[in-house]
Order: sequence, then structure tokens, then C-alpha cells
Amino acid sequence: MLVHDSDNLSIVILGTWNARIFSPQWLKKNGISTDESMTIEAGLDVPGLPLRFTFDNVVLNVSSLSLVLNVKEATPESIGRIQKIAVNILKLLPHTPIKAVGINFQFIESEPDYDNIKIFDLSDSGEMSDNGLKINRTSIKREILCDLGTLNFTISMDADSNILYNFNFHKETKDFETSCAVFDDDVLIFFEKSKQILSDVYKYNIEGVSLWQKY
Repeated sequence: MLVHDSDNLSIVILGTWNARIFSPQWLKKNGISTDESMTIEAGLDVPGLPLRFTFDNVVLNVSSLSLVLNVKEATPESIGRIQKIAVNILKLLPHTPIKAVGINFQFIESEPDYDNIKIFDLSDSGEMSDNGLKINRTSIKREILCDLGTLNFTISMDADSNILYNFNFHKETKDFETSCAVFDDDVLIFFEKSKQILSDVYKYNIEGVSLWQKY
């Protein structure tokens, strides 16, 4: 059965971030959150580890190289919230050098049929088995141009024959204006595009595949 793994849904903004700016006080002052139960985790003993803020069903991770937004429970409302937060932070910190924006989804098939398993029947698989080599995971990665831009698409099969479909919709940007423009459309269109590919290319019945599923 194919399900959307909402734990791996994320918005990622790559750049050179000053993580020291971020604090519960700064987030509240600038209207990012009014959640009085906001929590913060910091890798005080490990330089470079991100700051992790949890509030309003949102998880915000900030490091010197990236800003990552996830949701604790995926709903159309929570996805809209992290989209709005991403734009607000970009506008609050317009001089931050931004390199790229990514929107990520993952789907998992725990009972794949033969047609999807045979994708991983690579020409050297038999020789590896004959030489006592056990394949724990096989991944196929493609960079695809589609109507929504660049898609980094990875299909993996683990040792238990689960198939993972990872969609990274990637947009290189040069400043905060072009970064904000990525979010002019609802990010849910990227989710729908992922489902369309799974349906059209891999022949899945995606009618029951929903945003808020967990694997």
C-alpha cells in the first residue's frame, strides 16, 4: 500500500543564515508565533548543530547553512502555515544570501508489485549475490525538468523490499525576492504533482493517498 510519509515533508531554504538572530523572543516579536509553549533545543556542546524551535504544530530548524520547516501533524492548514512562515522570515531578513529553495515529499510502498520491484533489477545484482554481497539498499536518482521546475527524484528499495519515492522540487535563487516567488503558488501543487507522477509513471491508484498520512 502506498502512503505519504508526512514526517519527511519539509521546506528547505539553503543560504548563509545567522542562526544567532533566532530566539523565542525574536519569533514572537516579528509575528512568527505567539505560542507560549514554544520549545527550543540547541546543540550547545556541538558547534554547527541547528537550533530547533517547536511551536504551533511547526518545527523550525536553523543552522548556518539552512533553514528547514517541518510540521508535526500534516494538514492543509499546517502546510499553509510553514509556507507563510518561510516567506515572512525571508522578508524579515532580506540581506541573507540565499542559494536555493526546496520542497520535499516522501512516499513509501510497503507491498510493491513486480513491475515496480523490477526497476531495481540492475545488471550487476546477480554477480553481487554470487559473490556473497548482500544489497541493503538500492537507489536510483534523477534530475528531471517538469512544469514546476527542477525535480530531484530518488527511488530507493531497502532490504525489506520497501520502496521509497523521494521528491525534491528544487529552485536555485539569487535573492530574497526570487526566493519568495517560489511560494507565490500554494506548495500543495507540488504534492499534487508528486501524486500525478506516481499515478502516470508508476501506475499507482493515488485516490486514497492523503497529505496527513504517516508511515
